[in-house]
Amino acid sequence: MFWTTGLPKRISMTVLAAVALSGCKVDSDFDLFVTDVFAVSESGQYLNTPTQIRIEAVSKERCEENKEAVREILSKYYPLKDPPVCQNVGLDTYVSLRVHVPVMKLPEGNFELPESAPSALGLKELPNGSVEVYGLISPSRFKLMENDFQNLNSSIRLQIGDVQITLTNDDRNPHRVFGPASWINDIPNFGPSIDVEGRERVVWKASDVAEAFLAINHFVWLMTIEP
Repeated sequence: MFWTTGLPKRISMTVLAAVALSGCKVDSDFDLFVTDVFAVSESGQYLNTPTQIRIEAVSKERCEENKEAVREILSKYYPLKDPPVCQNVGLDTYVSLRVHVPVMKLPEGNFELPESAPSALGLKELPNGSVEVYGLISPSRFKLMENDFQNLNSSIRLQIGDVQITLTNDDRNPHRVFGPASWINDIPNFGPSIDVEGRERVVWKASDVAEAFLAINHFVWLMTIEP
């Protein structure tokens, strides 16, 4: 959850305790294009892809009050694409805004994410020409971003939330895509393997296990795209 409400002190302190325990979810929905995947994998030059970032808020009112402060914080780490809006997802409220996130080829050994980004998508080319897609987190930059949010509310603890790729096959040819257990177009799928036709779009959401693995290990395999 996010910032506190204007409640009486005793109630407010109870809310603060709940906030500290539950944390504040950060959801990411990456726009990824098949031609970009193979171009970056071949050239080694990273590019930025539009990504929807959502930061959990405690209420619609506090969301409206703080969305510009959230925008200022995120602008330190990501190039911004659109202004922030408040959005209800189920029973939860989020500050939502579009940013640009790096898509990069994974080098051998240790590496840093490009620019000042706390998160990115990493690509690893396989001998058969397929490309593995990984979610990446920079723990040091994620912590810096959390520190900035704690200037709004010292109880905030950022947590990895939903990790989702909206994959568009902007190629004329179909591509087979497979990966670990995931939600495919809102349908749970154990070990999915699908053919994505030319001009088709697929929403690929990581499982809770993958999201927890990313939070602990700072990388996670999301999918593999065949040539």
